[in-house]
Amino acid sequence: MAPPDLGEPPRRGSEYQEQLKYDFNIKGELRHLDTNESFVFNYYKNSHERNHERYQVLGHLITQYVYELLERVCTLQKVYIPTDATEDEPRSFFFMSEKALTSSTSIIVLLQDRGVLHAGQWGQKTIIREGLNHGTQIPFIKMALQNYMRHFAYVCCKGSSLSNDRDNGNRSQTILKG
Repeated sequence: MAPPDLGEPPRRGSEYQEQLKYDFNIKGELRHLDTNESFVFNYYKNSHERNHERYQVLGHLITQYVYELLERVCTLQKVYIPTDATEDEPRSFFFMSEKALTSSTSIIVLLQDRGVLHAGQWGQKTIIREGLNHGTQIPFIKMALQNYMRHFAYVCCKGSSLSNDRDNGNRSQTILKG
C-alpha cells in the first residue's frame, strides 16, 4: 500500500529520500520496505546530526502523507488563512468538513499546542512507533463523519505557523473568522 506521489520532495537533493525506503503497510504501521522492520533512529553510527536530519525528512514525508489522507480518505478541505493575506504575509491552513462553517449547529475543533504536531496528527513519534491508527486523528475523524455528519462539522488545525498567532486563542479566532 504505497503512498501516492505527493509532488514536491521535502528537501531537494537529500540523500535520505532514496535511502529511507519506509512505507505504511496495510495495518498502517511504518515499515522498512526491504526488512519490514520499524524505523531505526540510530541508522548512522556516531552521527546524531545525520540521524536527526533523516528523522526530520521522514517526519516531513509523514506529514505530507497525513495531509493527503485528510483530503482523500476523510474528504476534508484544506483552507488557507487568513483568506485575504498577501504573498508577503504569513499564512497557515486548516482542514474542515464540507460546509463546516455554514451549515452545522455544532462543530468539533481539534487543536494541537505542544511539540512538533501537525493537522491530523497526535504525534509523529506515535505514528512512527505505533502506526497511523494510533498516531493520527484519522480514525476519529472517520468515525465522527460517519456517525455524526448530520449534527457536527469538523475542523482540524495544525500548530500555529502565523507569526502573529502566538496563542491558541488568536489562532482559533483567525480560523473561525476565516
